[in-house]
Amino acid sequence: KTREPQDRGEASQTGKKKTKSKATQRPYVIKGITYYPLPSSVGYAEQGIASWYGEPFHGRKTSNGETYNMYGDTAAHKTLPMDTMLLVKNLENGRSTVVRINDRGPFVQERISDLTYTRAQDLGIIGKGTAKVEIVALGAQAVEEEAMVATTTGKPVEGTKPKPKPPK
Repeated sequence: KTREPQDRGEASQTGKKKTKSKATQRPYVIKGITYYPLPSSVGYAEQGIASWYGEPFHGRKTSNGETYNMYGDTAAHKTLPMDTMLLVKNLENGRSTVVRINDRGPFVQERISDLTYTRAQDLGIIGKGTAKVEIVALGAQAVEEEAMVATTTGKPVEGTKPKPKPPK
């Protein structure tokens, strides 16, 4: 008897690993506080402090099962759904970047997001470590849909080419 893969990050029939699982949408407790992941990111915006996380976490698993890459285009948020694309704007210098949520956190002080080293560098917050930011949800990443459009039209869809990563 065969069984269908459960939505736990197992490979699907297409052979691709799912990044969003029911486990990442369950309430969880950190330091006595219960967090309730949002069912949708539609219309989400927030202002607060962002920080970045790097070397001690590089290569470890994120909340959704991916391997953390401090040179990637990802971020952590306590409650936004996994794969939510976020516009992050540094309110102190006007710089902005786009990230994809793939982890939970930060669980330090009143911070609203943890960024990779690369995205924090984009925002100019490496030295200081934190900055006042505004985050705005852009929606969920649709890599498979973009790939299908690129194949159908014969032209790459803007934003689908991978960016080269700095050497480790």
